[in-house]
Amino acid sequence: MQPFPAPSTKKRILVLEADECNLQIISHVLSHAGHEVDTTKNQKEAYDWYLWRGPYELVLAGLLSAKGMTFSSLLARSAAMRV
Repeated sequence: MQPFPAPSTKKRILVLEADECNLQIISHVLSHAGHEVDTTKNQKEAYDWYLWRGPYELVLAGLLSAKGMTFSSLLARSAAMRV
């Protein structure tokens, strides 16, 4: 198996995925491509990391949380509440 080519720039990526298998695969691929990857299965933890560990160049999130709210909806709702 050929190694991934080094990315032109290293990216900070946050991955939110409820399925452990998917989370491991995504993390493995992105890490081996040379990126710094933070992973979580918990939406609250992802939100906290986004606020306190960011900025992230990319956020990959599952389509729906267990409560039916997307991560982007959670961020938008939070931003509206801070105004």
